[in-house]
Amino acid sequence: MFHGKYRVVHLSNVLLGVWQTAPGWQTIRFAPTFTKVDRIRGRVALPFGPIESGWDRTSDRTRVFLNLPKGITATVALSGKRPQKLAGRSEWML
Repeated sequence: MFHGKYRVVHLSNVLLGVWQTAPGWQTIRFAPTFTKVDRIRGRVALPFGPIESGWDRTSDRTRVFLNLPKGITATVALSGKRPQKLAGRSEWML
């Protein structure tokens, strides 16, 4: 049986696409799972600042964003885009 705290982690992993890949959250993998929902936004709270991510879907495009606190890098895996490593704030149109 899952308890509440595990559901929150599942939400941040799957819908927000934030997966911890190194101790202390120094690196993450960003790979959101797009569902039938038109808008997802959220934060993963960390001691040195939140990771913010989400997407907004219109009839023909999806705007995806990721905002990382200083000191964190991400490997980004988005459908139709080349994998890339980055830091700071980024936005994509899919």
